[in-house]
Amino acid sequence: ECRLWIDAKKGVRRYELRMKVNAETYAQNVDYLKVDTQPKFADDLFVFTPPKDAREIRSADEPVDAPDFEAVDSKGGKVKLSSYRGKPVVLGFWSSSTREALARLEKLRGEFGVAVLGVNAGDAPESARENVAFPLLFQKKDELSAAYRVTELPAFILVGAEGKILARGEAAVRAELERGK
Repeated sequence: ECRLWIDAKKGVRRYELRMKVNAETYAQNVDYLKVDTQPKFADDLFVFTPPKDAREIRSADEPVDAPDFEAVDSKGGKVKLSSYRGKPVVLGFWSSSTREALARLEKLRGEFGVAVLGVNAGDAPESARENVAFPLLFQKKDELSAAYRVTELPAFILVGAEGKILARGEAAVRAELERGK
């Protein structure tokens, strides 16, 4: 449990923390005599130095090359992203706990005539069989999730006909597809 006492004119006056570990309760209180709510910092205090292998992009909206991959589908065949060059592809990252995303991917496929690849994240191929009209891919050690910087599921990514990532997120993918209609 944490409590803050705040004075309207002076800001935070007291911070109280209480923790219960097993049967014992621990408490820590800190009283502030002066609180500066708008401190001045030197301009060079927070300086970003990019890693040596970083590259600058002009805008977060600037399309970047989609990493090419080859993955095994649910029927044992190999699917290569570059074989879809010339037409847009929606990559839908999903797992057994987010399988409702497959219906939304199917809807995008039907509505826009776009190619869809469902990329399973974390399930064993034998436990993730679904009846959909697009290939379901299985990755080794989440390689595709890492390559596409997927941090949460489900994740939708639109790869344009030229092999560039055009949109991330279901709403952004849908908006981009509607723009291209």
